[in-house]
Amino acid sequence: MKAGAPVPWYDRHLVRRSLLLVVLVAALVLRVWNVNWDRDQHLNPDERYWAIVTSEISADTGLTSYLDSAGTSLNPYNHRPSWVYGTSPLLLNKAVASWLQDGVDEDRPPASWIASAVDRVGIDLVDGGSATFDDQYDSHVIGRLLSALFDTATIVVAYLLARRLFDTPTALLAAVLLATAVLHIQYSHMYGAETIAAFFVTVTVYGAVRLASGGAGWRTVVFTGLALGFAVAAKLNGIVAVPAVLVAALYRSWAPGTERGPDK
Repeated sequence: MKAGAPVPWYDRHLVRRSLLLVVLVAALVLRVWNVNWDRDQHLNPDERYWAIVTSEISADTGLTSYLDSAGTSLNPYNHRPSWVYGTSPLLLNKAVASWLQDGVDEDRPPASWIASAVDRVGIDLVDGGSATFDDQYDSHVIGRLLSALFDTATIVVAYLLARRLFDTPTALLAAVLLATAVLHIQYSHMYGAETIAAFFVTVTVYGAVRLASGGAGWRTVVFTGLALGFAVAAKLNGIVAVPAVLVAALYRSWAPGTERGPDK
């Protein structure tokens, strides 16, 4: 701001963050509203298959057992002839559902606090001090909540990406459009891999843009690499983010004015 210019009565950063917060809250409400839409009837066949496989896998003891793909119970192929998704959403849902269920049934915080807080806002997770879900066939509601949370987080990354490429008004518009996208809201009501894969692909693209623009150090490189790995681990088509990273790396190597620098 120039010297002598009038000081605005509002804080631009506060307004920007407040608007983004409103968008995120609205987006989350749209994604968790009537999240148990089928009343535990498992009406979606793809989601039912996820629930069946979740009930079949179980945690092994020790890292060595997990790395034995032919023997570990956490490998869906050891229970089913086909599994066309990644395993990270499956294992994440299994772990979170098991942790929350044990927390509710044994009244063990913070899991019991989290489940009770979610239950108070209208998402039925606790009934008479017992969990209404499990880490088996009836873990689908937890999977849907995870889908909703990851999809809401994707809005934040899309906002940061648009703001870096364009400006704040464009970033807010991008956040609003993604928050109200019907397909994203639909998939947020499903236990599956789509929203998790979309989140990590978006993070990968954002990291690639940071790399290409210069001024990003080793932390951005590691962060982007991990995001790409998690994207592919969620669903194989997450590999579509690989060209973004390769192009960014080549551009940074060859383009002038993209010397290495600290992360911002």
